[in-house]
Amino acid sequence: MAALLGLVAVLFAVPAQAVPERRVALVIGNSAYTAVPRLANPQRDATAISAALKRLGFEVVEGYDLRMDEMTGIVREFAQKLDGAKAGVVYYAGHGIAVGDENYLIPVDASLKSEADLDFRAVNVQLILRQMQRDVNVLILDACRDNPFATQLAAKSRSVARGLTAIETQSASGILIAFATDPRSTALDGEKDGNSPFTAALLKHIETPEVSITTVMDRVRADVWESTGKKQKPWTNSSIIGEFKLNPTLKLAAVDPSVTIKAIDGAVPVPAAPAPVGLRWMSVCGRRPSAATPRATTRLISTPSPTGSSPLSPRTAWRGWSRRPSPSRRCRPRPVRPPCPPLPRLPCRPRERRARPSPTRR
Repeated sequence: MAALLGLVAVLFAVPAQAVPERRVALVIGNSAYTAVPRLANPQRDATAISAALKRLGFEVVEGYDLRMDEMTGIVREFAQKLDGAKAGVVYYAGHGIAVGDENYLIPVDASLKSEADLDFRAVNVQLILRQMQRDVNVLILDACRDNPFATQLAAKSRSVARGLTAIETQSASGILIAFATDPRSTALDGEKDGNSPFTAALLKHIETPEVSITTVMDRVRADVWESTGKKQKPWTNSSIIGEFKLNPTLKLAAVDPSVTIKAIDGAVPVPAAPAPVGLRWMSVCGRRPSAATPRATTRLISTPSPTGSSPLSPRTAWRGWSRRPSPSRRCRPRPVRPPCPPLPRLPCRPRERRARPSPTRR
């Protein structure tokens, strides 16, 4: 039994290096803005991305329609969970704005009157990037929509730009930045009760197994370019070294052949089942099964055991029918009677001889 258990353990054991590392994701979707018109799809987009990341094994920190204090709080929670993780992914859908070389994510309660309000009423993207600093860091921003905040601030500041500004990744390795469209451009929000073109394409490819994140973004770019009639082209900047796969396939490590041979050679003896007492096998028609008739169906009948007990009735026994009976002769069930026990022999007494009278003549 020990050898058998050892064989099972060897065949199904997965080494520690095959187990995936911890991966944490932050997902935010802001739709219900109070100072500007509501956006239709960001919350729905973020919910779908969160579900996909959970299926991929990510620990997801998610929030929807967040105010300023809630956004800073969820970023802090995300930073705490990143401790000990190999990869971090951030997805944001909602309003974003670029001022100079800085990008800001806008909470739903923001009311921006001047450029100075951004430091106190918006979340700087660099704040999120500083919290990540893992082996692999992925930032996906679907925040390049037509932004009314940019229109309000553009009248007072020339540094306010349309869309988001490019983020350089050459200063640090292991970072991938993805925008829904080119920097300084505006992305489409998509149809009502649906997803944005960028998120729809991302959901299509994000769970593709054994594909690197750069290949996923290349496929997303091609799909968005075609679906929008060549009006929107996602932008990606990456400094990731090697391949980072969102949906890797775990493989069992090679098993040591010597261990397998020992486990197989150590056969476990299985005791043979004892034959039942008082049973014997006969063919259906009373003939003994032979190699010439391998299809002959056998039946189990009862015979008295040496101890006098029989598991079946001594008078009757079940007789099966042949699977393919002969057309000329069909066996009939008949009761099988056990042989009669021998009668006890009584001691013989000698007979007395009597003299027979002689016949007399008359």
